[in-house]
Amino acid sequence: MITTDDTEPVQGVTVDISGGAQMTMNSSNNGNFSFKNLTMSSDYTVAAQLDKDHLNGVSTFDLVLMQRHILHNKPSVARTA
Repeated sequence: MITTDDTEPVQGVTVDISGGAQMTMNSSNNGNFSFKNLTMSSDYTVAAQLDKDHLNGVSTFDLVLMQRHILHNKPSVARTA
């Protein structure tokens, strides 16, 4: 089952398996996925990917700080009242 940090199921995650078998599927509405006909005598690698909502949790202030870092600008000092 694929969930968020808050244990909410995530639908539509692409799940790839490689190694003893090559398969791809998407997680269901409740975050579940299942690969069938795998043998116990093989090694497998499972990788999950969801490519959406890139700015989830990123604020405009975060973007300004990243820009300053990339441009090697001195960070501003917070003012106190």
